[in-house]
Amino acid sequence: MPFLLKDANAVSQADGLRSVLLVPCRFCPAASLAVREKKPYIELFRRFLRTESYESFIRSLRRRLVDEGIETAVFDSKLPHHYVACMWTSRRRRELSKRAEAFEGVVVLGCEATVETVWNSIKSNACRII
Repeated sequence: MPFLLKDANAVSQADGLRSVLLVPCRFCPAASLAVREKKPYIELFRRFLRTESYESFIRSLRRRLVDEGIETAVFDSKLPHHYVACMWTSRRRRELSKRAEAFEGVVVLGCEATVETVWNSIKSNACRII
């Protein structure tokens, strides 16, 4: 399980795009960030299954992309079984494919399994995967 993921500069890789869809997995990257920042991964009664340091990271990334003139949205769900992207159902992957059609790029926030899941879900689209 890759709990210490490496950061990539998604903002520079999105250069030239007008819109991107952020696709976060809420397991590996959230755990990695929590460990790195020495913050709690889960505060069940306070934030349920959301990791505050990860949510802050996503908000910050969106702000940086918007500052570069790139329209953003987050492919999100409140359902717990959608949090681990590499375990998404075929229906969830179809929803991603449909939603990604409206964007020039997709920024994947996750491990290699999440990247593979996203790529397999939208490979027929003309989106750039970051």
